[in-house]
Amino acid sequence: MNKLIIKIGLLPSLFVGLNGLYGQNTDSTKAAKIDEIVVTAYGAKKEKKTLGYSFQDVKGQTLVDAKETNVTNALAGKVAGLQVVKGGFGPASSSKINLRGFNSLKGDNQPLIVVDGVPLSNSAGSKAKQNDGYYNNDFWNPDLDMGNGLADINAEDIESISVLKGGAASALYGSRGGNGVILITTKTGKRKGGLGITYSTSLGFETIFMKPDIQDSFGLGLNGTVNPANSDNTTSWGPAFEGSDTKRYDNLKNFFKTGINSQHTLSFQENLGEGTSLYTSANYLNDNSQIPNSKFERFNFMAKMNSNFGANKRWTSEVKAQYISTKAKNRPSGGRGDGNYYPNILLMPQNIDIRDYQQGQMQNNVQSRWITPNGINPYWSAYNSLNADKKDRFLLNGYLKYQFNDWLSGDVRLGTDFYALNADARVWTGSSRRNAYATSEEKFYENNYIASLTAKKDNLLGKWGGSVSVYGQMMETRTKALYFSTQNLIVPNVFSVNNTSDIAGIANNEIDFWKKINSVFASAEINYDGYWFINATARNDWSSTLAIENRSYFYPSVSTSLVLTEMLNKLNGNTSKILTFAKLRAAYAITGNSLNPYELYNTYKLGADPNGGAILGRKKILYNSNLHAEKLKTFEVGADLKFFNRVSLDVSYFKNTATDQLIDLPMNPLSGYEYRKISSGGLSNSGIEVVVNTDIVKKKILHGM
Repeated sequence: MNKLIIKIGLLPSLFVGLNGLYGQNTDSTKAAKIDEIVVTAYGAKKEKKTLGYSFQDVKGQTLVDAKETNVTNALAGKVAGLQVVKGGFGPASSSKINLRGFNSLKGDNQPLIVVDGVPLSNSAGSKAKQNDGYYNNDFWNPDLDMGNGLADINAEDIESISVLKGGAASALYGSRGGNGVILITTKTGKRKGGLGITYSTSLGFETIFMKPDIQDSFGLGLNGTVNPANSDNTTSWGPAFEGSDTKRYDNLKNFFKTGINSQHTLSFQENLGEGTSLYTSANYLNDNSQIPNSKFERFNFMAKMNSNFGANKRWTSEVKAQYISTKAKNRPSGGRGDGNYYPNILLMPQNIDIRDYQQGQMQNNVQSRWITPNGINPYWSAYNSLNADKKDRFLLNGYLKYQFNDWLSGDVRLGTDFYALNADARVWTGSSRRNAYATSEEKFYENNYIASLTAKKDNLLGKWGGSVSVYGQMMETRTKALYFSTQNLIVPNVFSVNNTSDIAGIANNEIDFWKKINSVFASAEINYDGYWFINATARNDWSSTLAIENRSYFYPSVSTSLVLTEMLNKLNGNTSKILTFAKLRAAYAITGNSLNPYELYNTYKLGADPNGGAILGRKKILYNSNLHAEKLKTFEVGADLKFFNRVSLDVSYFKNTATDQLIDLPMNPLSGYEYRKISSGGLSNSGIEVVVNTDIVKKKILHGM
């Protein structure tokens, strides 16, 4: 079946999508009824009615339809209580996710991302360049936003996303799941007839959607007069425009162009034999930003094989390999520096046309020409203050399960997330900025080894049934990086580590973050007659970032759900055509956050004096080895209702209380430190979530244009 779909939307951007060249036969008007089975913590599949906490999922096609280059942004508006903070620094900037408010004053408040049962690093924003975790957020010259890890995932590879918001939902993940968990399940091979090959492409156009109102009554100058010769003033408080024929210009429109992004995806899925399926895909994204000379490319390849084999199909296996390559050219910076063009151009006097300063500025090693003697032309910056980075990432995981009998099974899962990131930055001569060079190499890995044993049986004792799962996990993660930078090049514009007059400046920043967490945990469920369910979890973590006496910490949770409609039906046979489903639920859990690596003991850092001699210096923060993990207590109650079997209502009330916050308390610098790490204070947040789903029309509708 060939089909042509054209979608046009006018929001911040215009997207035109083309899907076609299907090598398979499909009937788009048929929909099979699927039992309400959902994926919960560690891939456990449960009936939704058994859950004692709020649960929402997002189908993969919904993410594809959003046409976002960063799949994180596609989650905006899809889940109650989920906030997406979109990046504003070009196509490769980071977007952050927050679930039900902030739970930590200083730590990471993002949820844990888990893809096919294996955690995915979703570090966002700039990189820490010292072992004390210090980030440069200087207003005038901040570090670059290097994107977030979830942006590496291709939306067309996603089958569904499950969002675990409450503590009871994510308690099995321990300290790493304290801010919630987002479970991503990728597609598996399915027989669809024909060749099983699908090609899709999309084309997007990007422009500035809105801009703030600014005064447009005065031109370049100050106090109503023009600037004197050689003045560095660029404010717009000169002569008034009223009564003159001075032309005004929209410099944002004149400088920023129309950005174009395109995606191409080729996938193959098929059953290779009885019980074995294969899914492969290749995706290419090209984003030419509206920011001049800024570009982002991403290539994504994935192969996944699932199989059931052995006597009575007792063995189940899954193997997945994914490779992602990203290239970014000229990421814009934040703050108020020359690398952030937007505020500089927004505040330009409107009687100045920025296009008058474009000629001869769009090449290397030219003199900056601007409206002030020491000012820097944005066109010059776009082509002479350059940065580039390339990241190669591998996601590998394997899963093996054995079904001993109809009530007992065991499985093991291995997974790794590895990437290597290389970056450099160059500032050419020709402006008031110094001729500079910076380069860096970073390598990251996270390995997870998980084993579990599950026993499940209904009607254990009369109408009582239950299940128990026991898990063990070892996690190890490490980040090693070298950062070199200099503003003292011996030979101008020769960008090399060896071309510097800096003494002992070959590797002026080196980091090594290494962390391990060993865990044992369990979950148990009892149910009565299929309408009352009680779930409990318990987890104990041993973290390498805490002192031995505080290294072990325990996280319990309990939840319950009561399906009123099924209870009434089974007790006296009552059913209602109006209220077709009703469930009450409640949950309580304790989770938290642990320390980052090397925030426990006070050590010294090695440096060099102006003569090249070795010196030792204190770090900025005074640490305390008696610190322990943050605690987060969550409480949730709610109800799930369905009317006429077509309108569903999900109402939740939650309250989160965080204590023992790990914060950096300012100190008198004369003490030798700027901050002291303490465990004190707390915060709480609460809210009400309401989700309404409607299915008013239940008819077969043919697809068309």
